[in-house]
Amino acid sequence: MKFSHTQSGFTLVETIVATTVFVTVVTIGITAVLNVNRNYAKNRAQRSIIDNMTFVVEDMTRNVRLGTAYQCISGTDPYPFQSRDEDGRDCGTGIPNPNINGDGLSASKATLAFESFDRVKGSADDQIVYRFLQNGSGIGVIEKSIDGGYTFSVLTPPEINIDVTHSGFWVFGSDTRDAYQPKVILQIAGSITDRDQVSPLFIQTTISQRALDAQ
Repeated sequence: MKFSHTQSGFTLVETIVATTVFVTVVTIGITAVLNVNRNYAKNRAQRSIIDNMTFVVEDMTRNVRLGTAYQCISGTDPYPFQSRDEDGRDCGTGIPNPNINGDGLSASKATLAFESFDRVKGSADDQIVYRFLQNGSGIGVIEKSIDGGYTFSVLTPPEINIDVTHSGFWVFGSDTRDAYQPKVILQIAGSITDRDQVSPLFIQTTISQRALDAQ
């Protein structure tokens, strides 16, 4: 009786093809995982920047809402603002429009001063001041003063560049003798730069004074 043994296996070509397919699939999978991790890290970093900016806007909104005697400050007004009286002053005759170039926001002002909610009547150093300006590096920032303009601190994160040409304040109804509740329109335009990626930034909100306007 004779037995025959047939041996079977992969040829060299089949082995090379299978190995190539395996390496290709693994490479694609690793690349996909790395891209997901990269996008997650990018989104998380941008989310952190936006959260910081949201906190800045909420701080501004809260203080303006609780404040009184809103005053738009022109570039010709002297610093500091403690010498100003406690009356409000309107500014803004046009409608805020981020698409207007050049002097389209000339009706707005880059600086807003107002009396803080815990002010002392007649005190000369309790005004809160917010202003848009470019720093020495040409980066647009938002600054805040709590002593009427003597000292300022930067509020915006370093990744944000404020477009001071298209950002500003509009004040309406600040006169206590009119029939309108005081309100401020705040417009912030600019860009967010994170890991060489630039994203547009635009925020616009209307803030009404919480205290009833005196008649």
